Amino acid sequence: MIEPQPSCRQVLTDYQRADTRVHLHPVALTLPDVSEVRMTGAGTTGASVTPQGGDDKVIRVPATSFDQLFGTIVTRDQRPLVKLDIEGHELDALAGARASLAGIEVIITEVSFYDIERSGHPVFLDVLNFLRARDFELFDFVSLGSRQRDGRLRIGDAVLIRRDSDLVADL
Repeated sequence: MIEPQPSCRQVLTDYQRADTRVHLHPVALTLPDVSEVRMTGAGTTGASVTPQGGDDKVIRVPATSFDQLFGTIVTRDQRPLVKLDIEGHELDALAGARASLAGIEVIITEVSFYDIERSGHPVFLDVLNFLRARDFELFDFVSLGSRQRDGRLRIGDAVLIRRDSDLVADL
């Protein structure tokens, strides 16, 4: 488990103690050689990494790249699945997984279908194009969420699978 928010730490530490297979990494995933990021909305389910700014509700958290955490540990024969829920920071986190991506079979990631509140965060097509260039294909959507006022498709969880996976062989 990777969770940088201090407000989540106790519950996840308790979970880790109860199951020796669980390992908690209290850091944010980001670009290589970045050791700290700023988060806004910490303590909520909508917390996100934010660029430099003057918001007084921003906290600083330790950060690392996926490759720095897992490097050569992730291998294809393990058939790893990675679940990302990082509120618009997907491309930076995936850019920090360049070596590890070759070992990952399935990625489930939350995506936005348009630039919500003009945040500048990547949208679904940005994430899809990034991963397609690295031999992943869209397989399915696990969930979809719409805006209440007009039903416009807003967010979802996309499932992307490595092109050579047995999971995509049945066409």
